[in-house]
Amino acid sequence: MAIVRIIVSASEPPLIVVIGASAGGLKAIYELIENLPTDTGYSFLVMQHLKADHKTMLAPLLQSRTAMPVVEMADNATPQPNHIHVVPPGRTALFENGHMVLHAFDSQNAHQARIDDLLISVAESQGPSAVGVLLSGSGSDGTEGLKHIKSAGGITFAQDSESAEFAQMPAHAINAGSVDMVLAPAAIAQKLAALRDHPLAQDLGAEPTDKRSIQAMLKLLWQHSGFDFSHYKQSTIQRRIRRRMLLKHTQKDAQYLELLRNDANERATLAQDFLINVTALFRDPEVFDEIKREVLPHLLEHKEKGEGLRVWVPGCSTGEEAYSLAIIIAEYLDENDLEVPVQIFATDLDSAAIATARAGVYTAQQVALLTRSRLHRYFVNTAQGHYQVKKKIRGYCIFSEQDVTQDPPFARLDLISCRNLLIYLDGSLQSRLFGLFHFALYPWGRLVLGKSESISNGDSYFSVVDQKQKIYAKKAGRHALPRPLRQMPSVHNARAGSPPETMKREQSIQKQAEQIILDEFSPPGVIVDAELTICRFIGQTGPFIEPAPGSVSLKLLKMAQRDLLVDLRNALARAKETQDRVDTPEVRFNLKEERKTTRIVVQPLSQEGAEDSYYLVLFADTHPEPSLAPEPAPVDDENGEPAAGNQRIKELESELYRARRELKSVINDHVATNEELQNASEQIQSANEELQSTNEELESAQEELQSTNEELATLNDELEARNSDLALVNADLRNLLSSVQLPVLMLNRDLEVRQFTSLAKPLLNLIDTDVGRPFSDLSPNLNLPDLRTIICTVIDQGESQTIEASDNDSNLYSISIRPYKDLDDKVTGVVLVFFDITFIKNDA
Repeated sequence: MAIVRIIVSASEPPLIVVIGASAGGLKAIYELIENLPTDTGYSFLVMQHLKADHKTMLAPLLQSRTAMPVVEMADNATPQPNHIHVVPPGRTALFENGHMVLHAFDSQNAHQARIDDLLISVAESQGPSAVGVLLSGSGSDGTEGLKHIKSAGGITFAQDSESAEFAQMPAHAINAGSVDMVLAPAAIAQKLAALRDHPLAQDLGAEPTDKRSIQAMLKLLWQHSGFDFSHYKQSTIQRRIRRRMLLKHTQKDAQYLELLRNDANERATLAQDFLINVTALFRDPEVFDEIKREVLPHLLEHKEKGEGLRVWVPGCSTGEEAYSLAIIIAEYLDENDLEVPVQIFATDLDSAAIATARAGVYTAQQVALLTRSRLHRYFVNTAQGHYQVKKKIRGYCIFSEQDVTQDPPFARLDLISCRNLLIYLDGSLQSRLFGLFHFALYPWGRLVLGKSESISNGDSYFSVVDQKQKIYAKKAGRHALPRPLRQMPSVHNARAGSPPETMKREQSIQKQAEQIILDEFSPPGVIVDAELTICRFIGQTGPFIEPAPGSVSLKLLKMAQRDLLVDLRNALARAKETQDRVDTPEVRFNLKEERKTTRIVVQPLSQEGAEDSYYLVLFADTHPEPSLAPEPAPVDDENGEPAAGNQRIKELESELYRARRELKSVINDHVATNEELQNASEQIQSANEELQSTNEELESAQEELQSTNEELATLNDELEARNSDLALVNADLRNLLSSVQLPVLMLNRDLEVRQFTSLAKPLLNLIDTDVGRPFSDLSPNLNLPDLRTIICTVIDQGESQTIEASDNDSNLYSISIRPYKDLDDKVTGVVLVFFDITFIKNDA
């Protein structure tokens, strides 16, 4: 399957390339389109942050740099191949059903024109046939949009920090993991042209999907990352692999497999591509409204006083879903004056996503769709312009790494929100997860799925409560906890199809025969660990092992027959010491007043790579004492009398010998225990001394911290005073500039705009967002081509100059150019004051 289709026909829409930029972006767009071929077949959508009242010249400016037609986008227009479409100022654009839809916004806020919205709409509409490019700008707009394009299978680019005038916007997307390639604008253009010519991009010359190669790739990821993607949907797996092959310029599966074997970074990148991290705060808000209105009252009806509400969010990504649930629960509890403990367990396989979720810090773009009341009530505006979830809401949520497909689930839950995770998993894994969710929920529990998910693989576990909002109730009945599906297919031994029926029959007969041999002829026994705890019973161990009175215990020495205890303990001790097989002589024991004998065999079990020790204990040769025909009683050699007491004496001597051995073993154990206790006592005493020393160090550190805290408090007071002074000075400056009825322009030493008065706007073609812009980018309405040279002379010489010039309306101005000096009397810029002397000259 190809990722993108670049060959354009009448019935095939063009590949959409969205170019987003803000401050300093015009130069980057110039460089990008100047290096683009004119016949790529792409349709380019260009969007910048511009105010509604800004009279843009972007379309004609771009037209001067490329032979491709450049047009200003119209509402309901269809993007054309080999065209550049510019979003007009004052509009935000969406791509829906193959057409551009334009929406107006508040003219006072340029950043309502969200590049994110355009990128997300293109990702949802075009899927793999989408490309996102983020160029110079400040803020975080574009990050979420690129993430959606990448998740949909498209390609994402960002401008590198070296070439970007303002690197904050592309850098934010790069740090969020939303970008495939970081390049200069010219290199981005070359890469776009190269992608056009790639066989996978054109769906020409691509090999059919090789399932064995894909299995080998998944096994590599499992071996090196611990992630098992074998039960993800094959279409998702294939799309992600083809996407990486396109980016790495490999045309055959075998080439990419070899690249994976040799490149750890590529393995990590492919695994990260499989981990879907697309989410949003209050995504599908009507679902949360229904949970608040119907689900929460139902769940809280079953709670006694003091009982908590327990929620699980598997696949929580960066935490937005969990925090959205926490907010609506907090709202419901506040509105109904309830105090209920809340625990929201939010889990994900991606450790980086979990770290982001724990911090609870989101950009202005990520919280843009929240209502104003929720934003102010549940978020704190940080110094960097980001928003952090308040401590109370973060306290509801417990984030942890978990592989929901393999790790045990949480239990005793009221609600599970698993939205848009199942769509990436195959049917067998979906069925297992439904079984896990059924096991984890209380009988009254509820399950919430995503809009594109169904209950078809779990209809035996759940019934429909709200089909529209995908809310389901747990069905009555007990189901066993499903087993994990972690069974990677063998790469080398995989066979197409099922084994022949004859092979199946032979395997079945062999298993039956092996089971009969084990049951009929194998001695009974147990497997124990290093602590002598029984892990598994083999055969009928009843004659040798039975539960001891009192509390339940699986300790072998507590369950063994008393007559076997000494020999069993000694055999286990020797096996532990030598790590070799130990056989005991026949041991006599009583079973229901019947004398029996057995032989104890202890065999250490080894497992490659395992740290724990295990032992196999077998009770062999079990049989009753032989009952022989009566024989003549032994006769004493001297007196000729029967020696009937000799046998009894031998038995007593044997028992005495065994008792001595048992006593010796007990004494040895006692001595060893005393030594261990003495060592432990010494260690505890040493640890106590270390703790005492640590406590003294902590007290000293506390004093230092107190001193540092006082210094910081003093410094904070000073900074607050300086901030107040600075705010006052800024207010004075703003009032001064607004009250001066003259065009005034201030430039820094690099000839970038610092400040200007309102009367300077029409004369110099300035807008509010031009602060920080180079003076060379401006188009003043003055007939003075050498103004820049004169300004540079004033800065270099530090002496004022006055010149005259006329504007395009034949008005005459006297321009006073003075050096801008700082407190150290250093020239750090220039101040231009424009005096209208038209009437003076006319009167003269």
